[in-house]
Amino acid sequence: KVRPRLTGEDRRRVSRRSTESAEAYQAYLKGRYHTYRYREEDVRLGIESLKKAIVLDPAYSRAWAGLAEAYLVLEIWSPPAEHAAEMRAAAKKALDLDEGLAEAHTTLGVILYAFDWDWAGSDREFQRALEIDPDYVWAHDWYGTSLALRLRGEEAIAHLRKAVELEPLVPALWFDYGDVHRMSRHYEEAAAAYRKAIELDSGFVLAHHVLGWNYIEQRNLPAALKSLQEARRLSNEPQVIAAIAYVHALSGDVKEARRLLGELESSARTSYVPPYNLAFVHMALGETDLAFTCLRKTLDERSPFAVFLLAEPELDGLRKDPRFLPLLKR
Repeated sequence: KVRPRLTGEDRRRVSRRSTESAEAYQAYLKGRYHTYRYREEDVRLGIESLKKAIVLDPAYSRAWAGLAEAYLVLEIWSPPAEHAAEMRAAAKKALDLDEGLAEAHTTLGVILYAFDWDWAGSDREFQRALEIDPDYVWAHDWYGTSLALRLRGEEAIAHLRKAVELEPLVPALWFDYGDVHRMSRHYEEAAAAYRKAIELDSGFVLAHHVLGWNYIEQRNLPAALKSLQEARRLSNEPQVIAAIAYVHALSGDVKEARRLLGELESSARTSYVPPYNLAFVHMALGETDLAFTCLRKTLDERSPFAVFLLAEPELDGLRKDPRFLPLLKR
Protein backbone atom coordinates (compact mmCIF):
# COMPACT_ATOMS: atom_id res chain seq x y z
CA LYS A 1 0.00 0.00 0.00
CA VAL A 2 2.86 2.36 0.73
CA ARG A 3 5.01 1.48 -2.26
CA PRO A 4 3.11 3.46 -4.95
CA ARG A 5 3.59 6.66 -2.93
CA LEU A 6 7.36 6.29 -2.74
CA THR A 7 9.89 8.01 -4.98
CA GLY A 8 12.07 5.83 -7.18
CA GLU A 9 15.00 6.11 -4.77
CA ASP A 10 12.84 5.35 -1.73
CA ARG A 11 11.31 2.36 -3.50
CA ARG A 12 14.76 1.03 -4.31
CA ARG A 13 15.88 1.39 -0.67
CA VAL A 14 12.77 -0.34 0.67
CA SER A 15 13.05 -3.16 -1.88
CA ARG A 16 16.71 -3.96 -1.19
CA ARG A 17 17.30 -7.01 0.97
CA SER A 18 20.89 -7.33 2.07
CA THR A 19 20.43 -10.94 3.22
CA GLU A 20 17.75 -13.58 3.30
CA SER A 21 19.38 -15.21 6.34
CA ALA A 22 17.85 -14.19 9.67
CA GLU A 23 20.86 -15.69 11.46
CA ALA A 24 23.28 -13.63 9.36
CA TYR A 25 21.23 -10.51 10.07
CA GLN A 26 21.37 -11.16 13.84
CA ALA A 27 25.14 -11.67 13.65
CA TYR A 28 25.45 -8.41 11.70
CA LEU A 29 23.45 -6.48 14.31
CA LYS A 30 25.52 -7.97 17.11
CA GLY A 31 28.71 -7.04 15.28
CA ARG A 32 27.64 -3.43 14.82
CA TYR A 33 26.55 -3.19 18.45
CA HIS A 34 29.93 -4.39 19.73
CA THR A 35 31.92 -2.24 17.28
CA TYR A 36 30.36 0.96 18.56
CA ARG A 37 30.84 0.23 22.21
CA TYR A 38 34.33 1.65 21.46
CA ARG A 39 36.16 -0.87 23.67
CA GLU A 40 38.92 -3.04 22.25
CA GLU A 41 37.49 -6.30 23.56
CA ASP A 42 34.06 -5.36 22.20
CA VAL A 43 35.40 -4.41 18.79
CA ARG A 44 37.11 -7.79 18.54
CA LEU A 45 33.80 -9.48 19.43
CA GLY A 46 32.18 -7.36 16.76
CA ILE A 47 34.67 -8.58 14.17
CA GLU A 48 33.93 -12.20 15.11
CA SER A 49 30.18 -11.62 14.72
CA LEU A 50 30.56 -9.86 11.37
CA LYS A 51 32.78 -12.65 10.07
CA LYS A 52 30.08 -15.12 11.16
CA ALA A 53 27.49 -13.13 9.20
CA ILE A 54 29.73 -13.31 6.12
CA VAL A 55 30.21 -17.08 6.49
CA LEU A 56 26.43 -17.47 6.68
CA ASP A 57 25.93 -15.21 3.64
CA PRO A 58 29.10 -14.37 1.65
CA ALA A 59 27.13 -11.89 -0.48
CA TYR A 60 25.94 -9.87 2.54
CA SER A 61 27.26 -6.43 1.54
CA ARG A 62 26.35 -4.68 4.80
CA ALA A 63 28.30 -7.28 6.79
CA TRP A 64 31.37 -6.66 4.62
CA ALA A 65 31.03 -2.89 5.14
CA GLY A 66 30.56 -3.42 8.88
CA LEU A 67 33.66 -5.61 9.01
CA ALA A 68 35.74 -2.90 7.30
CA GLU A 69 34.47 -0.34 9.81
CA ALA A 70 35.20 -2.63 12.77
CA TYR A 71 38.81 -3.06 11.62
CA LEU A 72 38.98 0.71 11.23
CA VAL A 73 37.79 1.31 14.82
CA LEU A 74 40.24 -1.34 16.09
CA GLU A 75 43.09 0.89 14.89
CA ILE A 76 42.54 3.04 18.02
CA TRP A 77 44.34 0.32 20.00
CA SER A 78 46.66 -1.10 17.31
CA PRO A 79 49.93 -0.21 15.62
CA PRO A 80 49.15 1.91 12.53
CA ALA A 81 47.91 -0.03 9.52
CA GLU A 82 48.04 -3.37 11.36
CA HIS A 83 44.61 -4.21 9.96
CA ALA A 84 44.84 -2.10 6.79
CA ALA A 85 44.77 -5.00 4.34
CA GLU A 86 41.67 -6.61 5.90
CA MET A 87 39.96 -3.23 6.24
CA ARG A 88 40.51 -2.21 2.63
CA ALA A 89 39.64 -5.65 1.26
CA ALA A 90 36.34 -5.71 3.18
CA ALA A 91 35.40 -2.19 2.03
CA LYS A 92 36.18 -3.09 -1.60
CA LYS A 93 34.13 -6.29 -1.32
CA ALA A 94 31.15 -4.35 0.05
CA LEU A 95 31.26 -1.91 -2.87
CA ASP A 96 31.76 -4.71 -5.40
CA LEU A 97 28.61 -6.38 -4.04
CA ASP A 98 26.55 -3.18 -3.87
CA GLU A 99 27.87 0.12 -5.24
CA GLY A 100 24.71 1.80 -3.93
CA LEU A 101 25.36 0.93 -0.28
CA ALA A 102 25.64 3.97 2.01
CA GLU A 103 27.57 1.96 4.63
CA ALA A 104 30.30 1.04 2.13
CA HIS A 105 30.78 4.63 0.90
CA THR A 106 30.91 5.82 4.52
CA THR A 107 33.61 3.31 5.44
CA LEU A 108 35.64 4.23 2.36
CA GLY A 109 35.27 7.89 3.32
CA VAL A 110 36.87 7.24 6.71
CA ILE A 111 39.70 5.18 5.19
CA LEU A 112 40.45 7.98 2.72
CA TYR A 113 40.83 10.70 5.38
CA ALA A 114 42.19 8.75 8.36
CA PHE A 115 44.75 6.63 6.51
CA ASP A 116 45.27 8.14 3.05
CA TRP A 117 44.88 11.82 4.07
CA ASP A 118 42.77 12.27 0.93
CA TRP A 119 40.26 14.80 2.25
CA ALA A 120 38.65 15.63 -1.10
CA GLY A 121 38.09 11.97 -1.95
CA SER A 122 36.74 11.38 1.53
CA ASP A 123 34.21 14.21 1.18
CA ARG A 124 32.96 12.73 -2.10
CA GLU A 125 32.37 9.35 -0.46
CA PHE A 126 30.49 10.82 2.51
CA GLN A 127 28.36 12.97 0.24
CA ARG A 128 27.59 9.94 -1.92
CA ALA A 129 26.58 7.98 1.19
CA LEU A 130 24.19 10.74 2.24
CA GLU A 131 22.74 10.97 -1.26
CA ILE A 132 21.93 7.25 -1.05
CA ASP A 133 20.58 7.43 2.49
CA PRO A 134 20.14 10.92 4.03
CA ASP A 135 19.31 9.33 7.39
CA TYR A 136 22.32 7.02 7.69
CA VAL A 137 23.61 8.03 11.12
CA TRP A 138 27.20 6.83 10.71
CA ALA A 139 27.63 8.87 7.53
CA HIS A 140 26.58 11.97 9.51
CA ASP A 141 28.84 10.89 12.38
CA TRP A 142 32.04 10.23 10.44
CA TYR A 143 31.53 13.10 7.99
CA GLY A 144 30.86 15.48 10.88
CA THR A 145 34.02 14.31 12.63
CA SER A 146 36.09 14.83 9.48
CA LEU A 147 34.73 18.38 9.18
CA ALA A 148 35.57 19.14 12.82
CA LEU A 149 39.14 17.96 12.21
CA ARG A 150 39.40 20.76 9.62
CA LEU A 151 37.86 23.36 11.98
CA ARG A 152 34.55 23.44 10.12
CA GLY A 153 32.77 23.32 13.43
CA GLU A 154 29.28 24.56 12.56
CA GLU A 155 28.87 22.02 9.75
CA ALA A 156 30.33 19.28 11.94
CA ILE A 157 27.97 19.98 14.83
CA ALA A 158 24.97 20.03 12.47
CA HIS A 159 25.81 16.53 11.21
CA LEU A 160 26.33 15.11 14.70
CA ARG A 161 23.16 16.78 15.95
CA LYS A 162 21.30 15.02 13.15
CA ALA A 163 22.92 11.71 14.13
CA VAL A 164 21.87 11.89 17.80
CA GLU A 165 18.37 12.99 16.79
CA LEU A 166 18.07 9.91 14.57
CA GLU A 167 19.59 7.49 17.14
CA PRO A 168 19.40 9.08 20.60
CA LEU A 169 20.25 5.89 22.52
CA VAL A 170 23.65 5.13 20.96
CA PRO A 171 26.45 6.18 23.37
CA ALA A 172 29.11 6.36 20.62
CA LEU A 173 27.13 9.03 18.76
CA TRP A 174 26.91 11.17 21.89
CA PHE A 175 30.64 10.67 22.41
CA ASP A 176 31.39 11.88 18.89
CA TYR A 177 28.93 14.76 19.35
CA GLY A 178 31.00 15.74 22.37
CA ASP A 179 34.21 15.47 20.36
CA VAL A 180 33.11 17.84 17.60
CA HIS A 181 32.09 20.36 20.28
CA ARG A 182 35.45 19.93 22.05
CA MET A 183 37.38 20.48 18.82
CA SER A 184 35.25 23.60 18.29
CA ARG A 185 36.23 24.76 21.83
CA HIS A 186 32.63 24.46 23.11
CA TYR A 187 33.65 22.77 26.33
CA GLU A 188 30.38 22.93 28.27
CA GLU A 189 28.42 21.42 25.36
CA ALA A 190 31.13 18.78 24.95
CA ALA A 191 30.95 17.83 28.63
CA ALA A 192 27.16 17.46 28.45
CA ALA A 193 27.47 15.11 25.45
CA TYR A 194 30.19 12.99 27.08
CA ARG A 195 28.08 12.71 30.23
CA LYS A 196 25.12 11.59 28.12
CA ALA A 197 27.29 8.84 26.62
CA ILE A 198 28.32 7.75 30.13
CA GLU A 199 24.69 7.86 31.31
CA LEU A 200 23.83 5.42 28.50
CA ASP A 201 26.91 3.23 29.16
CA SER A 202 28.73 3.77 32.47
CA GLY A 203 31.58 1.54 31.27
CA PHE A 204 32.33 3.67 28.20
CA VAL A 205 36.08 4.10 28.71
CA LEU A 206 36.66 6.61 25.91
CA ALA A 207 33.90 8.88 27.20
CA HIS A 208 35.45 9.00 30.70
CA HIS A 209 38.88 9.47 29.10
CA VAL A 210 37.98 12.36 26.78
CA LEU A 211 35.73 14.00 29.38
CA GLY A 212 38.97 14.15 31.36
CA TRP A 213 40.68 15.92 28.45
CA ASN A 214 37.74 18.29 28.23
CA TYR A 215 38.25 19.22 31.91
CA ILE A 216 41.99 19.66 31.24
CA GLU A 217 41.18 22.18 28.52
CA GLN A 218 39.08 24.07 31.07
CA ARG A 219 42.01 23.71 33.50
CA ASN A 220 39.77 21.95 36.02
CA LEU A 221 42.54 19.50 36.89
CA PRO A 222 40.88 17.79 39.92
CA ALA A 223 37.80 16.94 37.81
CA ALA A 224 40.06 15.82 34.96
CA LEU A 225 41.99 13.47 37.23
CA LYS A 226 38.77 12.00 38.63
CA SER A 227 37.45 11.21 35.13
CA LEU A 228 40.76 9.78 33.99
CA GLN A 229 41.14 7.60 37.08
CA GLU A 230 37.69 6.16 36.39
CA ALA A 231 38.78 5.46 32.81
CA ARG A 232 41.89 3.70 34.11
CA ARG A 233 39.81 1.65 36.55
CA LEU A 234 37.81 0.40 33.57
CA SER A 235 40.79 -0.17 31.26
CA ASN A 236 44.52 0.28 31.72
CA GLU A 237 45.10 1.72 28.25
CA PRO A 238 48.30 3.67 27.44
CA GLN A 239 46.25 6.63 26.15
CA VAL A 240 44.62 6.96 29.58
CA ILE A 241 47.91 6.60 31.47
CA ALA A 242 49.45 9.30 29.25
CA ALA A 243 46.55 11.65 29.99
CA ILE A 244 46.94 11.07 33.75
CA ALA A 245 50.68 11.79 33.47
CA TYR A 246 49.82 14.98 31.60
CA VAL A 247 47.52 16.13 34.43
CA HIS A 248 50.19 15.43 37.06
CA ALA A 249 52.75 17.40 35.04
CA LEU A 250 50.38 20.36 34.73
CA SER A 251 49.63 20.14 38.45
CA GLY A 252 53.34 20.36 39.30
CA ASP A 253 53.69 16.73 40.39
CA VAL A 254 56.61 16.10 38.05
CA LYS A 255 57.77 13.04 39.95
CA GLU A 256 54.48 11.19 39.38
CA ALA A 257 54.31 12.35 35.76
CA ARG A 258 57.79 10.95 35.10
CA ARG A 259 56.95 7.71 36.89
CA LEU A 260 53.95 7.21 34.61
CA LEU A 261 56.00 8.20 31.56
CA GLY A 262 58.54 5.55 32.54
CA GLU A 263 55.71 3.03 32.83
CA LEU A 264 54.61 3.88 29.29
CA GLU A 265 58.15 3.70 27.90
CA SER A 266 58.58 0.31 29.52
CA SER A 267 55.28 -0.91 28.01
CA ALA A 268 56.40 0.32 24.59
CA ARG A 269 59.12 -2.36 24.56
CA THR A 270 56.54 -5.14 24.41
CA SER A 271 53.33 -3.51 23.12
CA TYR A 272 52.26 -0.54 21.03
CA VAL A 273 52.11 2.84 22.76
CA PRO A 274 51.04 5.66 20.38
CA PRO A 275 53.78 8.32 20.17
CA TYR A 276 50.96 10.84 19.70
CA ASN A 277 49.94 10.34 23.34
CA LEU A 278 53.52 10.55 24.60
CA ALA A 279 53.88 13.92 22.86
CA PHE A 280 51.45 15.49 25.33
CA VAL A 281 53.37 14.24 28.37
CA HIS A 282 56.65 15.64 27.03
CA MET A 283 54.90 18.90 26.19
CA ALA A 284 53.57 19.27 29.76
CA LEU A 285 57.04 18.50 31.14
CA GLY A 286 58.50 21.29 29.03
CA GLU A 287 60.33 18.83 26.75
CA THR A 288 59.25 20.45 23.50
CA ASP A 289 61.94 18.81 21.34
CA LEU A 290 60.79 15.36 22.47
CA ALA A 291 57.15 16.33 21.89
CA PHE A 292 57.96 17.20 18.27
CA THR A 293 59.93 13.96 17.89
CA CYS A 294 56.78 12.06 18.93
CA LEU A 295 54.56 14.04 16.55
CA ARG A 296 56.96 13.41 13.65
CA LYS A 297 56.90 9.71 14.48
CA THR A 298 53.09 9.84 14.44
CA LEU A 299 53.29 11.13 10.87
CA ASP A 300 56.05 8.73 9.86
CA GLU A 301 53.85 5.83 11.00
CA ARG A 302 50.87 7.30 9.12
CA SER A 303 48.95 6.93 12.35
CA PRO A 304 45.25 7.85 12.22
CA PHE A 305 45.96 10.10 15.23
CA ALA A 306 47.77 12.44 12.81
CA VAL A 307 44.47 13.81 11.55
CA PHE A 308 43.94 15.53 14.94
CA LEU A 309 46.94 17.86 14.44
CA LEU A 310 44.92 20.86 13.26
CA ALA A 311 41.97 20.61 15.66
CA GLU A 312 43.27 19.17 18.95
CA PRO A 313 42.95 21.99 21.54
CA GLU A 314 45.83 20.78 23.72
CA LEU A 315 48.25 21.25 20.81
CA ASP A 316 47.57 25.01 20.84
CA GLY A 317 50.69 25.43 22.94
CA LEU A 318 52.85 24.19 20.06
CA ARG A 319 51.16 25.96 17.16
CA LYS A 320 53.35 29.08 17.24
CA ASP A 321 56.51 26.97 17.10
CA PRO A 322 57.98 27.14 13.56
CA ARG A 323 58.28 23.33 13.56
CA PHE A 324 54.51 22.87 13.70
CA LEU A 325 53.48 24.17 10.27
CA PRO A 326 55.64 21.63 8.37
CA LEU A 327 53.81 18.84 10.23
CA LEU A 328 50.48 20.23 9.09
CA LYS A 329 51.72 20.55 5.51
CA ARG A 330 52.71 16.87 5.55
